[in-house]
Amino acid sequence: MSNEMILVRPPEPVTPSIARVFVEDATVKIFFPEKREDYDRIVKEYFRYGWQRPYRVRTFTEDTASDRAAEVVNHLLAGGFCVKADKALIDAAVAGEFEAEPRRWVKVFTSGDHDGWFAIGWVKDENLYHAAKRLPGARYDKPFVAVPPEQYEALLDFSEVHECHLYPSALALVKKARAEAEAAIVVDVATPLQKELPQPLDGRPPVLDVPESVEIDDDLADDD
Repeated sequence: MSNEMILVRPPEPVTPSIARVFVEDATVKIFFPEKREDYDRIVKEYFRYGWQRPYRVRTFTEDTASDRAAEVVNHLLAGGFCVKADKALIDAAVAGEFEAEPRRWVKVFTSGDHDGWFAIGWVKDENLYHAAKRLPGARYDKPFVAVPPEQYEALLDFSEVHECHLYPSALALVKKARAEAEAAIVVDVATPLQKELPQPLDGRPPVLDVPESVEIDDDLADDD
């Protein structure tokens, strides 16, 4: 982005106060001097920006900070707020030239008990817990639902039905799991012979044959 900051405002601003938006590497920071519920609904509640005095702040793990900043500027302008930000950021926000942040998504665990599994996530108001837990082999790994990589077909079907965004890491895992499945050696093993065991009658233990004579081993006999 350029270093040129410009101020833009909607036709009828809800307040003269200005929201100043900055992008620093993967972090987006917003400074707004006034306390307003309508501002909080956009920045705090919908986009989930935390508080780091004197800014609202979010850091993104994916390389999407510019898109996230343009999206929040777009919503602030639509909400009637004046915004000052980098010119390229303002241009993208006004033109709608950004990728909207997914409300439901699939990534990949890179550590922990489910390292290498799919990670299904969602924002608070898009709860997918019960639906995701029904996937084969799914486990809850707060705040995500983990799905084993071999269930990639079920994961893809789930993602399509529930409109989940698949991040590049998830797409790469799908490709890897599919290649592994297709490369697997197919074998046809006959069912091994099973020794037949006596079957109980009417739920009672089977009747065993009684030997004609029973002798006590000399070592076990009492001495007289």
